Amino acid sequence: MKVIGLCYGRLLAKTKRNLINDMSKKPSIDPKWHLSNLLSEEVVVGDILRTAILLEFDLGLVLTDFFVPVRRRDYFADFILDRLRFHEKIEIFNRLPLSRPLPSHQKAYQSLLRINRIRNFVAHGFGLRERELDRFCKDPITMQILSDYPKSLRKELILTRNRLWSVSRSKSFATSTVRDHLAFDDLRKEKGG
Repeated sequence: MKVIGLCYGRLLAKTKRNLINDMSKKPSIDPKWHLSNLLSEEVVVGDILRTAILLEFDLGLVLTDFFVPVRRRDYFADFILDRLRFHEKIEIFNRLPLSRPLPSHQKAYQSLLRINRIRNFVAHGFGLRERELDRFCKDPITMQILSDYPKSLRKELILTRNRLWSVSRSKSFATSTVRDHLAFDDLRKEKGG
């Protein structure tokens, strides 16, 4: 027993020394291994889900601004938006009939798709799937978002929120509800009220 314990102790010490030496050489880390470890951490999963929830909420505000007059917004949120899934909201956002194309619209759409894909992966992938990991590793922007976690994820959240805000405040976002309000104001002024 003593011999086995001594051998095991030496093996453990040698393994520990090798790990320290290997770490000091800073070998290149396999991106798939790094991604797999990162996405299995509870804190990372929580942060990704929180980011997706915040973006879904913001996206809901943008869609509400586009489709609904102010006095009916609560009904729209309760009866329509709450029944749509995140990817459905993203597709509606992508198909908004803007008066002219906006770079921020397309960039926001791409960011929303990426965040949703990452969110779906961590929310539904209890066992990390090889094919999906390979797809993530081949997408440079997704890898950029995840490689420098948490800074890069927070940066993507801020950029996407700013892009959504930029789209919703642009002139090409002048929606039917905005036009309705302007037309109603003009009509009221003509009638003297």
